Amino acid sequence: MAILSGIGGNCSVAGHTGVGFRDWTANITTTEIDTTIFGDTHKKVIGGLQGGTFTANGLLELDSGSPAPGDASNIELNTLQNVVLTTATACTLTADALITQQDFSVAVSGEATSTLNGTFNGAIALAWDDS
Repeated sequence: MAILSGIGGNCSVAGHTGVGFRDWTANITTTEIDTTIFGDTHKKVIGGLQGGTFTANGLLELDSGSPAPGDASNIELNTLQNVVLTTATACTLTADALITQQDFSVAVSGEATSTLNGTFNGAIALAWDDS
């Protein structure tokens, strides 16, 4: 059995090339619909719509290949962006997402970082080749 290492991970968010991502979290959920009726002695549920959110953190980059933390000179918070979250080679989650928030943090003696939060829109594709 092999254990995955974060060294093989990656994150790409279209329109946010000026952030060198170094960690991400994805939460995939389904809506729970309560179908319990009078007379039932136990709760009954069915699954509803699936969806999820993600957070990606990274360092702000300053070079000609990564000109800005948004798309050109804009922070893209109102359009869908393609997001690819990689765990290891050929092990990815891919979806379009609405970027709902982007935070910036700069310390006088430390890192300049950015955090992106988003909500997945539509299907979330899972590719997992562990061979």
